[in-house]
Order: sequence, then structure tokens, then C-alpha cells
Amino acid sequence: MDKYSFLNAAHTVYFSELYEQYQKDPDSMEPSWRAFFQGYDFGSETYGLNGEIVEGVSTQVPEHVQKEFQVVKLIDGYRTRGHLFTKTNPVRERRKYAPTLEIENFGLQSSDLDIVFNAGEILGIGPKTLREIRQHLEAIYCDSIGIEYMYIRQPDEIQWIQNRLNQNDNHGNFSVEEKKLILDDYGIKESGLDLLIREAYDTLGLNTFFTCGEKEVRAWTMKKGAQAVEAAGEIHSDFATKFIKAEIYTYQDAINNREKINELKTMGLVKMVGRDYIMQEGDIAYFIKGQ
Repeated sequence: MDKYSFLNAAHTVYFSELYEQYQKDPDSMEPSWRAFFQGYDFGSETYGLNGEIVEGVSTQVPEHVQKEFQVVKLIDGYRTRGHLFTKTNPVRERRKYAPTLEIENFGLQSSDLDIVFNAGEILGIGPKTLREIRQHLEAIYCDSIGIEYMYIRQPDEIQWIQNRLNQNDNHGNFSVEEKKLILDDYGIKESGLDLLIREAYDTLGLNTFFTCGEKEVRAWTMKKGAQAVEAAGEIHSDFATKFIKAEIYTYQDAINNREKINELKTMGLVKMVGRDYIMQEGDIAYFIKGQ
């Protein structure tokens, strides 16, 4: 009887977790398990998994357990090298690294993609198909935020980082207020996206004005220094040719008095302007045209 036949009936996630622990810190393992995994690694890398005896350890490990170990190796591959394949530069293509994180490099095949593996429990997502596990790993390690931490010597610190990453796939879901607090902590007044838009508009010599109605609020682009009649023409040529006047109030006044938006006129915050008025960044306009 095969002395490792017990693996056929065992819950494979248990061995996956043991193998993950072995990869992180072999010295922390009970000696017989450490010897087993050392033999397994040596056998799989040197002789394959066809039943040879390596240092007294049979490599006739059940196929489904072998596959679980290979998925654990895939997970470890993303954790150690995923940062090399991130999408962190939108301007140019990333430098190529080898070997890649293709599943074939971990002894897996496309035919395994829809097989459910208990190794998903290591990632906190429970038993999942290889396809779902790989999507989870891609989101955590190979998107627009790179993270490198497996060089850390303290296993508890590594585990803490992994638990945090698994909570949200390394994609923070912050509220508007939380985002503001984070920026404030770093002394930043506006987000990188806002800065990019502002710089782009300045470079192109553009401003924004708004129109507001009962059903929608819309932003329009105009050249800096544009007159009211030119801004009206951005909406429709009729508004320019039949322009009479425009009611203007500022975005900041609207925000500061959002609870009394219908009272801005009586508060003296709405001004009536003619066609030659120079539109300002953030102006909110109501254009009045003739028939």
C-alpha cells in the first residue's frame, strides 16, 4: 500500500496551507512535514511526479493534491514577482521579465482553469476555480499598484499584509470624506486626477462653465477669455445668433448656498450680463435668447 495514499481522502486545503507555511519558513515546520515537502519539491523539479523515490519520499502524490500544490506555487509566484508585471506606467510598455506568471510555468494547463481548488482558501475566497483564483491574483498584484513584501523576514508581518490585500483585492474603496482625509494627511489639496485636468486645461487654454436645469447639470468647455455669446454658441448656434443676455453665478456660490439655491437672486449673487461679458472658470450660466 502506498504510504501516502492517505492524501487521497484528506482535505487538500490542509496540505496547501502546510505547503504555504513551508515555503515561507521551512524551519518552522515539523521535521517529517519539512522532509516531505523537500522531497516533493526536489522530485517535481528534478524527476517529475511519476513515482520515483527521492530521499525516501515517494513522489506518487495523488494528482489532485499535486495540482493543489501547483496552485499554491502559482499564488506564491504572484506574491513574489507580481510587482514586475504591474500596469504602473500608462505612457510606455512595461519591460519584459521571464519567466512570466503564465499558469504553464507552474505545471498547470488551460484545461485546469475551470477546476475548483481549495487553495483559494489561502486567499480568503474559499474554494474557487483556477480561473477565479488567477483573476483575484491579477487584481491584487498586477494592476496599477505594485506591491513587494515577500522579502520581509517576519512571517507574522507577511501574513498581516496578505490579509489586508485579500480584503479588497488591493483596490481601496474609500468614501469621498476618507479620500479627503488621506490627501490632507499628506498636505495635498486636490487629487492627482484633478491636477492633471487642471494642467491640461491650462496648457490648452481652456475653461469650464456650467448650465443647470431641473433634469441635468452639464459642463461645457470654452476657450479662456471667451465672451458670453461665444459660450452660448458652444451649446447651440441659435443661442449665439439670438443671444439677449445671460444670468451668471459662480460655482462656489452655488456650493456654499446649496440649501438655498433658488434664493441666489434675492441674495444678490446672480448677475445679469451682456454678450461681451468675459466668462470665468466655474461660471454657471442661464442664457436668454430671442425667438
